[in-house]
Amino acid sequence: MDTEGFGGYTRIKIVATDRTYTTTGFSDVFIVNNRAVIIELGNYQDPGGYFLTTQNPVIFGVVDATPINITQISINSQDFNLTRDPTGRTRGLFEFRSNLNYSGNFSVSLAAVDEAGNTGNLSASFLVDPVPR
Repeated sequence: MDTEGFGGYTRIKIVATDRTYTTTGFSDVFIVNNRAVIIELGNYQDPGGYFLTTQNPVIFGVVDATPINITQISINSQDFNLTRDPTGRTRGLFEFRSNLNYSGNFSVSLAAVDEAGNTGNLSASFLVDPVPR
């Protein structure tokens, strides 16, 4: 169904008629949403990846599931805890923190899901260097 031009909104009308020709109808607006969820990191990025100056990494950014709500965000590492949760909003900030000391390079994958089941994925490499550039 093409909903372009309707801002993603569509109206459906259902009419039922019984044997006595009595009719009843129902009309409502719904959203056809197959838009991928967008994940953007806010960490500093240089050509080699994302750069961290602390050994206890904080990975942060924004998730956008407009026009419907975010239901989940996750990271593929048990070393990180979600400390800022964007769920329940169409667009929101997230933050994952680790209490473990990291050094050198590491990679993570992030995933987010919206109410329609659309997903967004992001993989990123990080360099931990406690000496600011």
